[in-house]
Amino acid sequence: MISDGKCISKPVAITLTVVPKPSADSSNLSACPGADGKADFDLNLLITKIINGQTGVSVKFYADSALTILVNSPFHSGSDTLYAVVSSAACSSDLAPVFLRISSLNTQSNVTEKCVMMEMAMHYLI
Repeated sequence: MISDGKCISKPVAITLTVVPKPSADSSNLSACPGADGKADFDLNLLITKIINGQTGVSVKFYADSALTILVNSPFHSGSDTLYAVVSSAACSSDLAPVFLRISSLNTQSNVTEKCVMMEMAMHYLI
């Protein structure tokens, strides 16, 4: 109801729609090191896990928790932590950590063998 001091209006129904805030799930990704000891991490492989069934959302990755340094896939890095944010048309999630790890074993030959096997497996999955 609205009043101007003299008259009071009739009640009018209004509809409020509460839009749920998207959520972002934490994730991790391992990759084999290149000659420089770093890897090209395909961040797109994490999107399904991060959005966890939500529709109509997108994911952005950041190099810092202040969300000022946007990164793209593939991301060339050593072991590191990125931050994912899931956004809808209305709002964005809290940040979720994304842990990037360089695969390693005790000996370099085992690392190379494991990485070659992982690369071969990825080619069959594609």
